[in-house]
Amino acid sequence: MEHLISGFIMMDFHFDKVRWLLENELFRQWIATGDSALERHWESWLAGHPESQEALAHAKTLLQEMQRELPVLSDEHIDQRVSQLITRLESESADPAVRPLYHRARRWAAAASVVLFLGAGWLYYYYEGRTSPATYGVAAADQPGAGKELPRDITNNGDTPQTINLPDESLVRLEPGSRLQFPAAFSGPQRDVYLTGEAFFEVAHDASHPFWVHAHGLNTKVLGTSFTVRAYAEAAQASVKVHTGRVSVYTTEAASRHSSGSSLVLTPNQQAVLTLADNQLKRSLVEQPQVIAAADDATSFKFQRTPLPSVLRALENAYGIEIIYDEQALQACSLTATLGDESLWDKLRWICAGTGSAYEVIDGHIVFDGPGCAEP
Repeated sequence: MEHLISGFIMMDFHFDKVRWLLENELFRQWIATGDSALERHWESWLAGHPESQEALAHAKTLLQEMQRELPVLSDEHIDQRVSQLITRLESESADPAVRPLYHRARRWAAAASVVLFLGAGWLYYYYEGRTSPATYGVAAADQPGAGKELPRDITNNGDTPQTINLPDESLVRLEPGSRLQFPAAFSGPQRDVYLTGEAFFEVAHDASHPFWVHAHGLNTKVLGTSFTVRAYAEAAQASVKVHTGRVSVYTTEAASRHSSGSSLVLTPNQQAVLTLADNQLKRSLVEQPQVIAAADDATSFKFQRTPLPSVLRALENAYGIEIIYDEQALQACSLTATLGDESLWDKLRWICAGTGSAYEVIDGHIVFDGPGCAEP
């Protein structure tokens, strides 16, 4: 890699931007896997930041050079070297703007080292599936911490869903033709997994370590809940459907910038659909919402001259879906009916027919509108 660094010494470009790219996990993922969705994301990012074209090219070249010289290092060794090298980079960046060429060389040597050690374990995660166990065993034997378990890379080649238990006791049902990548142990500040295809997740709650699913331009963050992600490599859309709890969904661009732009918060029976062509993320209700609450007095669908606001609250509690209505206008209306296993939509149609009301679905919520009723 020394010949590569020496070729960069005389170039004047934004070191901080290159360093940001080198440390950006989504950028490294693109270089490591060639994922088409990530390629579209970085092309879009570059179109909005044309001044960063040279920095992106240099960061890409450094990573590709590192791939050719990739060692297999233990997580402990990587963490130790990264801490030292980041401190060195920050020290070099604090120097005056005008500095001798040998200082620039030192900065690029440090940058190359950061790529080598910061990216090595991460890129190995993606290439592990292409390396035979025997080859890994020979390389790992010479590294500190040898004997640690390898990262997991599982593809469901069967014709039925495959159940996978993650290191944190979360459960995944991986659909046929789908692939899941995850570490042997979640040791960092967050739990990251990578999905191509479709899977149902039931995540073990851990408020101090958020759980992230990265899939085809769609990034889902949870603390502990259940949801389904559908994100096939060549599909035009990717989606997340929430069964229980709350889920935050980000586009790849929003996740890479750690911003709330192009992000949504989903609750039960809501879904987010990302259209990859225009990177638009939209929220809606799932096609057939399911009851999420136990059938007790609070969620019973037996109504006897029940005020309409109370009927709507029962549906909210049962399905976890917000229903927006004018409580004062509907207070004098009542409903007598027994609703059973009908779908939510059928229940709403029955209620509307009995009260002369109407409803519509807007942005993952139900808006209920009625003319009101005369006081008895």
